[in-house]
Amino acid sequence: MSTVLLPAFRAHAARAQSSSFSEVAVSRRLDRLTSQAASVDGVMMAWPDLCSLLTSLYQTAERHDWTALVRSHPVAQLAWNDPFTAWSYQKPRGYPGDPRLIDFAYGHPSVQEYLDEATPVGRDVYLFLSGSQAVVAVRERRHLLARLIDDAVERLDSPDVLAIAPGHLREVEYARRAREIRRFVAFDQYKESLDELRSSHAQLRNIETIEAGFSSLLLNPERYGHFDFIYTAGLYDYLNLRTATRLTGALFRALKPGGRLLFANFSTGINECGYLSMMMDWPLVLRGEAEMRAMLDNVLPDELERVSVFRGNNNAIIYVLLVRR
Repeated sequence: MSTVLLPAFRAHAARAQSSSFSEVAVSRRLDRLTSQAASVDGVMMAWPDLCSLLTSLYQTAERHDWTALVRSHPVAQLAWNDPFTAWSYQKPRGYPGDPRLIDFAYGHPSVQEYLDEATPVGRDVYLFLSGSQAVVAVRERRHLLARLIDDAVERLDSPDVLAIAPGHLREVEYARRAREIRRFVAFDQYKESLDELRSSHAQLRNIETIEAGFSSLLLNPERYGHFDFIYTAGLYDYLNLRTATRLTGALFRALKPGGRLLFANFSTGINECGYLSMMMDWPLVLRGEAEMRAMLDNVLPDELERVSVFRGNNNAIIYVLLVRR
């Protein structure tokens, strides 16, 4: 979503949030949006208001009831014409936020066949979502990871890198110096993801895959070695605070002296949180800076050289970068 639309979007959401919703009123608004979306430019006109409405509904205490109403409305069938939205809702791999879904956010060539088969409305919805706050932030995150991979090579001679739940590891397609990493470990619990990762990056002989649950990292984080750079981009979006705090401490212990750890989380208040939840059935744990800093409780202060907490360009993702002494 363009920055021009953001103020209007937030103002609309604030007005809707302050009003009292009724099922009849919500159904009528959804009816109007469904009719509007039927015209050639309709999706681009209707979908900002739809996202605003769904976010407002999501932020009310009755959001689970609203989810049932929204998904039973014809507007949901329009949304599911989009292969991105439909893939998330149907979960072909059995869990939310799988790597193919992230490929849709990237606009990766691997999803083109799905887009080619989509209806015109479905392609319009995908085009709209491709410019939304959350999806733009995901693409920016990929570039940040690529830059930090290159940075590890620039700082060190043949560094060791550990990627936790890296999906299909698309960031290496943008890293200029990934071949210079001595040991590049991709750690994931899903075999299908690792299989595609190996196939996609067969030219990188330094990539090592480990199929295991991240609980093994909690129990013995150093069993796989020590690393100069460790990162996990999307895992924390699905963890409760206690588990995320334990994982942060464990990964920090697996750093070499001078090593760096990056983890990220979608922030509270992203514009599309209602759409992600209701239409895509993509549950995310949204957090603010204070909660991100709370995840450092298991990191010993005297072992910590530097902490950076920062947001991406459009504020949708919060990053934490730790440097070990």
